[in-house]
Amino acid sequence: EEADSPSETKSPFRNTQVVELEERHGYGFALRHALHHCVDTPYVCVIQHDRTFMRPTPVEEVVTAMENDAEQKIKYVGMNMRSNLMYYDIFGGKYSRRAADEIKTMILHPKELCISGNMYGANG
Repeated sequence: EEADSPSETKSPFRNTQVVELEERHGYGFALRHALHHCVDTPYVCVIQHDRTFMRPTPVEEVVTAMENDAEQKIKYVGMNMRSNLMYYDIFGGKYSRRAADEIKTMILHPKELCISGNMYGANG
């Protein structure tokens, strides 16, 4: 529906659609439904309702890395948060250090995402 006034065209929800599923699916399956049935763009940025970007976030660099990925190996980019900085150790404790080391070899480090510590601090 077309917006009636200029203020409505500036709404952060101007391209938003709310989809109510018939039954509870949980976050993962609800997101899967949205990705398969509601999105037709090449990239999707999913920000959970309880997460906040407190510093500049390299979204442009992420898209550039994905566009430059000729082999299309990059399927997902996660942003580090304090709550997930220990995942490697937690995973290793649960499954074994060998498994954690193997997972670590699968992580890509595209040059576009090797961002200077001047922008994000020494530890990103």
